Amino acid sequence: MGWSHELLGARERLLWARLTVFAGSFDAATAQAVCADAQLPEIRPPLDRLVHKSIVTEEGGRHRMLGMIREYGMEWLRRLGEDSRLARRHREHYLFLAQRADEEWYGPAQAEWADWAHTELPNLRAALDDGLAEPAGLELAGTLWFVWVCLGHTREGRYYLDKVLEAHPMAGPARTKALWAAAWVAGAQGDLRTAERRAREAQAEARRRGDDTAAGYATYVLGAMRLLRGDLRQADTLTRQAVDHFQRADRPEIGLPVAEAARALLHNLRGEYEQALAVLKPQRERCTARGEMWALSYGDHMRSQAELALGEVQAADASAREALDAKWRLGDAAGSAMVLDQLAATAVARHDPECAAYLLGTARRLWNTIGLPQFGSAGLAVARADTERRAREVLGDAAYEAAYAVGLTVEPQSSIDRIRARKPQ
Repeated sequence: MGWSHELLGARERLLWARLTVFAGSFDAATAQAVCADAQLPEIRPPLDRLVHKSIVTEEGGRHRMLGMIREYGMEWLRRLGEDSRLARRHREHYLFLAQRADEEWYGPAQAEWADWAHTELPNLRAALDDGLAEPAGLELAGTLWFVWVCLGHTREGRYYLDKVLEAHPMAGPARTKALWAAAWVAGAQGDLRTAERRAREAQAEARRRGDDTAAGYATYVLGAMRLLRGDLRQADTLTRQAVDHFQRADRPEIGLPVAEAARALLHNLRGEYEQALAVLKPQRERCTARGEMWALSYGDHMRSQAELALGEVQAADASAREALDAKWRLGDAAGSAMVLDQLAATAVARHDPECAAYLLGTARRLWNTIGLPQFGSAGLAVARADTERRAREVLGDAAYEAAYAVGLTVEPQSSIDRIRARKPQ
């Protein structure tokens, strides 16, 4: 590597060193934004030469360095005294992109930003690891709430949010956002006590500042935790308050259709299925008008619950399948597990108990990657237990356990493919 390094021109050597700030892969536009300056105004020609010399590999428009080559370049970056400056530029650039993603998450670019986040996750981790004590680190961890909550990276989100909240105890807008994001993530893991504590703190901070957006998210999480605990009266009050906050917010927020989906779940748990469907009608219209799919998928899930309870089995199955398509496309593991539980319920209603057992096994496999099954909620667990009971009654214990074991051991993608291949009845 030293010999290869000596054969390169000054700009290629400098770019080699600077590119080591990236973890995993990167594209040319991002490399230009992070690495270019007066010494290196245009990175494309030296980047192409590094690719030609096999210092950098390129595939599908993405570039990367092998481990040893990157380590060699990192040593040169330290010798040049540029390691801190490049790390800061890297962190600030990814914060800028994350802020754009957050702003556009409630809209038609949602799937594109989901793909960006999954692809850039190594760089997002690197930016956070290097900047936990920096204000930009606090802001980045909270801004990435949609990665932690919507895209299946719950455990990483819990780690980073807990770290930045510990490092930044002073109240402020960035900390408030990190608080409600941390509350949402803790709730998704079934840690309802921590979720409520974080959400109450975020709610108090937001209300002191008159920040309806942050107050809406914090209040929604509190309402969702009450739902999971089975306290439907408090859940009713809090989810209403969340809706009110979002309606007063400065801009449209995805929290509004999410809170509406929570209100639909509340009605379902009360047996008020027609009321749930009435809530979900404007929720669907709102999401469809914005080209949004994640919050809509939660509405479709709640719609499936109501339809199944009203005896509309085919409609319930179709709604659940639509919900699963969106959740799986985005990488929402918790949401996918919930819908698989629901599809198991529709399978029993379709007189296919073997499929129900299989899907319950697949759902359990996904739940195991997140936290507590059904978020630790006794109310949600009741529906799942009823599905299991009905499937066992038809199949018998041995056949049920065999089908369940298959679902538990296969890759979830296989189950998704099986659902998609089945023709609607």
